[in-house]
Amino acid sequence: MTGFQTNYAGGTNSNAFIVKIGSQTGTGAVYPLTYFTYLGGSGPDSGQDIKVDSVGAAHVVGTTSSTVNFPVTTDALQTVYGGGDSDAFVALISTTLSGTFPLTPAGDYVTYLGGSGTDQGTGIAVDPTFGAAYVAGTTQSTNFPSPAGRSNSVPGTLIGTQNAFVSEIGAKAYSL
Repeated sequence: MTGFQTNYAGGTNSNAFIVKIGSQTGTGAVYPLTYFTYLGGSGPDSGQDIKVDSVGAAHVVGTTSSTVNFPVTTDALQTVYGGGDSDAFVALISTTLSGTFPLTPAGDYVTYLGGSGTDQGTGIAVDPTFGAAYVAGTTQSTNFPSPAGRSNSVPGTLIGTQNAFVSEIGAKAYSL
């Protein structure tokens, strides 16, 4: 199986990564590596939380300072870096279907999530019934992204210098 992003893109910085370890094979403590992918660009990238859904796809949240060449998909919610020292990122990566970025399995996505300030993704949960991802983190952005047709409760205002955020990212269907 080919990973989503097969090459390290961090230069002297770090990339996040996803590893799937299979069931024990044979005798002894041998657990095969069944999937590996990098997830990052030229800046420092850090995966902070991961959840696996019922079809074996990895839902990942983290923080990136990669202003360019971060592997966002063409159908990403936010295709460009928002600004500040970092943006949160959210990814859904199939670990059981083949495909390589930019030709990804149906349903896979990687997106920036951030405004003009510093944003960090710290936690993710997956709704087992509808497949939506709930992403949590912190933001220093007065223009943090909100759903189309909705505005932030107090646009352009932070209470203090940093606020928490929770964002729901709707499910995408798999084509098997």
